[in-house]
Amino acid sequence: MASANLPLDVVLPLVVASAMLMALALLRVADASLRSWPFAVALLSGWVAIVVEQPLVASMLTAVWLLATLMIAARGATRLIGFGVRPLHELAQSVAMLYLTVGAMWLLAWRAGWTIMGFPPVWGALTAAHFHCAGCGLLLAISLLARHRPGRLIHAAAVLAIVAIPLTAIGIAASRPLERTAALITVAAGLLYGIAALRGAALSRWRQLALRVSGATALLTMSLAANYAVGYVSTHRPLTLGQWSAIETMIITHGAGNALLLLGGALLAWRGLATAQTSAALPPFSRFAGTGPIAGDFFARHDALDARRTAHGLVDELDDLQSPELRTAAVHPDVAAFYQRTADHALIVTPHWQPGFVLGGRIWSRIAARLRQLQLPTKAQDPRPVASAIVALQQPLDGRHLPRAWIRTYPDGQALYVAAYATHTAGDRSFMNIAFPLPWSNLTSVLHMRSIDGNAIEVSTRLPASPHAAGIWLVLRFGRWQLPIRLPMHEAVYVWPPGHPAIPADYAVQPGVDASCLARHKLHIFGIHYLTLDYTIYRTITQALSGDHRSP
Repeated sequence: MASANLPLDVVLPLVVASAMLMALALLRVADASLRSWPFAVALLSGWVAIVVEQPLVASMLTAVWLLATLMIAARGATRLIGFGVRPLHELAQSVAMLYLTVGAMWLLAWRAGWTIMGFPPVWGALTAAHFHCAGCGLLLAISLLARHRPGRLIHAAAVLAIVAIPLTAIGIAASRPLERTAALITVAAGLLYGIAALRGAALSRWRQLALRVSGATALLTMSLAANYAVGYVSTHRPLTLGQWSAIETMIITHGAGNALLLLGGALLAWRGLATAQTSAALPPFSRFAGTGPIAGDFFARHDALDARRTAHGLVDELDDLQSPELRTAAVHPDVAAFYQRTADHALIVTPHWQPGFVLGGRIWSRIAARLRQLQLPTKAQDPRPVASAIVALQQPLDGRHLPRAWIRTYPDGQALYVAAYATHTAGDRSFMNIAFPLPWSNLTSVLHMRSIDGNAIEVSTRLPASPHAAGIWLVLRFGRWQLPIRLPMHEAVYVWPPGHPAIPADYAVQPGVDASCLARHKLHIFGIHYLTLDYTIYRTITQALSGDHRSP
């Protein structure tokens, strides 16, 4: 065998096999819940496929690896739907799980001997190595570093790496200049990762060394990749080693270096560390979902009331929502009383739909009337009183800790909100977890409470310190199976005692009402403010719901 052919005949299969191993090993580090042995068997099958010369047998063996990566991709898609685009390290991991399948598809094309888009089968091997190494492995290395040491540099690397891979695919199919641009973006992502890795993280001495080997390798191999890419668009001659061609040199330096040292160093740095403390987790979701109209008697119809326990408020104590941002002792007593004795209060709600959303609000009101749920008011000139009822719910049916329902109805019995409330804790913060039952689903809003303006509070789905922990999800439910879908929505509720200086000048104070506190509820979609609800909250003799509650 001629030495000039050595990289394509020997080194390239080894690079592909190493990239497969490192990608799977890093994925196991990033997601400890993945079972090892089924994917190890699939990996072994993929390795055998690389050395088998019979295309049919090789294709069948590769299909086992492809099936395993499809299972990983399904998990990645579920994570992507649940987390959305934040935090970036979770987005990077989810996308890496999707890109792994693309690499397996190209591996199948190579071993089957297929010619795709005019490229010979060997280019399938190169592309398979690229997607296993850069598409999956590099993204996982970036994700793991971003978990332990977040910062602008590593976040920029994540964004560039996520964007570069689909651009590469589009460029291969339609535009060579775009393909080269995407290659340079991938190089930039790798260089940023290299710099961030060389800065290190809070690790032991040997882990720190492994991480820096990974970073130094990234700087070297990505510089070589840039040299190669520039050589294709200029008179510059790419670097070669001996009698090997530029592409063969790239396989040895860039391919093997990335697979063995860049990914291997990241694996040694992070392997064995408890990622549960740094990996985001979705909040617990209520099991309640309807099969038709909801209405105020929803929980009674579903025999969900808990007669053994009494609930009077959204929380038993404000301390149930403890966090570094909440000073419970400073909260005004009337504001605290509303959350702790909600059943003793009623509301008057005044809507303010933003220009451009009035028609949408009217359309939604017709839909909500059929759902008998989330019936938001549409006319600011017609403020509507809302009665409150609180009832304890059975914990086994809801699935969350000490759930209770807050049912808010208009005088005609129509439901403004029918919701199941609970709290949960993540790290050093507790959250209000609200589920609005819908047909075969529920709309879940997870909010964080913080003190503002002295003795007032803000309850919001936006928490910059931990963006994955709060938000709004549509949770599809079919029996015990659930699929949470993060929505591009945000809400914030501001609650003040009467006369507080921070109350907005345009707040619609209701005349003749002895308000105990005032609230403003602002809702956004895709970052656009579309609705404000002003609540005048006052004490009443309304009793907590018991036994049976029915809407006419």
